[in-house]
Amino acid sequence: MTYGSVCTLIFGLRIIGTEFAGTSYQLDARGRSYLVRVSVDRRFNVANSMAALAAATVIGVNLRAAILSLARSPQVPGRLELVPAKRQFQIFVDYAHTDDALRNVLKTLRELKPRRLIVVFGCGGDRDRKKRPLMGRVTDELADHAIITSDNPRKENPDAIIDEVEKGFRSTHYEKIVERAEAIRHAVAMAQPRDLV
Repeated sequence: MTYGSVCTLIFGLRIIGTEFAGTSYQLDARGRSYLVRVSVDRRFNVANSMAALAAATVIGVNLRAAILSLARSPQVPGRLELVPAKRQFQIFVDYAHTDDALRNVLKTLRELKPRRLIVVFGCGGDRDRKKRPLMGRVTDELADHAIITSDNPRKENPDAIIDEVEKGFRSTHYEKIVERAEAIRHAVAMAQPRDLV
């Protein structure tokens, strides 16, 4: 049993909505209802926030004060981090470095029902080579368009790393741009209203 499911036994929970800016849920505790807001990563941050609130109440922190503090908590850098800017599409940054982590991130972003999900990613050099085609396959399954790029190749040839990632793709809805800054610029330039990058 996960700590999220344990917290659900302690508190009542009802998801109200998931949007680009975050998730809201109703928390029922001790005969009262509270509105809780957390950052976008619904599956993980809701469970994490419930665990934090449960721990806070156990050590005597006022639940309402804990909920208000939680709403003001900053985003965790590189963890489905929303890049703030005034535009009609949204950009998120995540440090997913395994196929499972990437799948969780992309599924979470899919829950936001974007018009298109554009994914820019790469695999680091001198690291586990077996995960490269697996990450390519996950991206192929869940992205509408992918841009495979270089991500710290270290002593390896970045083109060779990209070729290994490419082996996981079955479709043709991707392209390869070795220079990461150029790949990001390209993704932003192609994004349209209601897209996610």
